[in-house]
Amino acid sequence: MPRSGTKTMPIRLLLTLCAVALAAAPAAAKERSFVMGGFERLVVEGDIAVDVKTEASPGASAEGTQEQLDRVQFSRAGTTLTVRLLSPVRTGRGEVKDGGPLQVSLSTRKLSQLILRGNGRVNADALDDRSVRVMLTGNGTIDIGQVTADQLYVSAVGAGTVAMDTGMVREGNVQLNGAASWLAPGLVLERLDLTHSGPANSAAEVEEFAKVMNNGLGSIAITGPASCDIRTTGSARIACGNGKDLRQTIR
Repeated sequence: MPRSGTKTMPIRLLLTLCAVALAAAPAAAKERSFVMGGFERLVVEGDIAVDVKTEASPGASAEGTQEQLDRVQFSRAGTTLTVRLLSPVRTGRGEVKDGGPLQVSLSTRKLSQLILRGNGRVNADALDDRSVRVMLTGNGTIDIGQVTADQLYVSAVGAGTVAMDTGMVREGNVQLNGAASWLAPGLVLERLDLTHSGPANSAAEVEEFAKVMNNGLGSIAITGPASCDIRTTGSARIACGNGKDLRQTIR
């Protein structure tokens, strides 16, 4: 019997509070491995965080909630691997809490192309081929450690970021639409063809020649001894060729 003057919490209320606390707690992360053949091109769709290691035996694993692991899909067509997170099955039990983005780890011998659609993140240690391509649609992030190629093609639409730490490229073609960013101050290109449409941002080093077409705000920072042909209709901050500002307005 409780002491005089004390109150006892009703059992039904106590059970309800425990159930609410359990429902609010993040789901425990689980890991699952997948049998994977080799690939050279990667497509990522959805709110997924992907890490790619090259010069390694092909493999794949994912870490997340049980619900996320049930929804992740790996499909391979030739040398192209697509990783996507399928839409959740709607039930009458309310919205499922994901507990953060699904974490995917991939390994392959060589990577030459990256495509990200959505708000996810892809982190790859290297892109290496005669021709490499990077395409981003949405607000996601692509981060590449080293790029080695004769030809580099980058296309970014939205407000996402493509970052490249270092590398050597003979010719680069970069097209940014919207508030996208291409940040590669440690990447050295011999020649660059750069197009901005919107408040985009770019940074790279060019040795020989840079052609810049700008329509909008944002910033362009091209270091190195390159000669520059710049056409702009916006008020972007442009520096090219040893930091000298060059502007030519299209009328």
